[in-house]
Amino acid sequence: MAYYNLLVRDTLNETGTNPTPLNDDYWASPDIIPYQEQFLSWEMASTYYGKDLGESIVGGQTNNIYVRALNTSSNAMTGTVNLYWVPSNLLMLPNQWTALSTINTFADANNNPSIAPGDVALITAPFIIQTLVNPTTGNHICLIAVVNNNGVPPAIPSSFSSNAAYAQWITGNPNIAQRNVNYYPGGNSLGLINEFGNSNNATAKMIFSITGPAALAGGTVAANCVDSRLPMPFSQTVNFTSLDQNSSNATFMMAVPPNIGTVGSASMSMSLIISMPNNGTIPPNSAVTVDYYQVPSASLEDPAEQAMTRHYELAIANETGQVNLQTLALIKLGSTLSIVSANM
Repeated sequence: MAYYNLLVRDTLNETGTNPTPLNDDYWASPDIIPYQEQFLSWEMASTYYGKDLGESIVGGQTNNIYVRALNTSSNAMTGTVNLYWVPSNLLMLPNQWTALSTINTFADANNNPSIAPGDVALITAPFIIQTLVNPTTGNHICLIAVVNNNGVPPAIPSSFSSNAAYAQWITGNPNIAQRNVNYYPGGNSLGLINEFGNSNNATAKMIFSITGPAALAGGTVAANCVDSRLPMPFSQTVNFTSLDQNSSNATFMMAVPPNIGTVGSASMSMSLIISMPNNGTIPPNSAVTVDYYQVPSASLEDPAEQAMTRHYELAIANETGQVNLQTLALIKLGSTLSIVSANM
């Protein structure tokens, strides 16, 4: 189904197809643009519409956050956008979103709020973030943009009947985009903290899958969660296995209690320490992705589970610790992307 409104893309390849294909990185919107202390002009945003201009969000300074859109309709449109943030989270349920204090208006090259068909729009002033990021602890934030077409806000549910229902909703709304991308200094290890949850009414088997550069093969990821709502603290170390000549993967499974991260219930927090083999250095500009999946119920009675289940190839360790590549039927719920940079 095509989308004819103000489009904020989930990926550079998106054209407004609804819903977003599940194999796309719908958590890395190029139209939510952190730009540090710089000014982003409409000319720059439009000229480089085919490029992700986003930069790292730096703690202790002003960070300008811009949002751009494309009018995919055949009529002139107006629009505003709300921007929300959450701590780096693999299941970004709306009840966890915190709104930044302002709402911003889209405009064209002449600062006109009426956007012609096919034109790029940019907000007239950036959102400002100053104190939400603490790079020294591994705590970062995710951003969510919600576009109000012609002043009409989309319906945002306060809760969902299941994880699959949330995934179906977030991928089926082209006027909602998220950016879960963070930058880290280089070294021989990478420490990440990701919140996660479970909106099902029953305990769910969740899979955490970490994909990085080929150089990580033979390295490890140490995962720890000490939340008191677990029957016992979770601690597991798994090895990275080569997927192909460019990437490697490490995967582990965890049973997550029901209704975690939902209204009135805090998310859990997972610590991940990713280490290179032989104390080597993670290659600069490497991308490390943490994907969060639910194993669907055996019956697949939930129509949302039926609609959202796809097949993914992951490196799975058996009971003896041997790792094999397996293709599994899973529901993808969220991801984070970490860029390892030689310079911050």
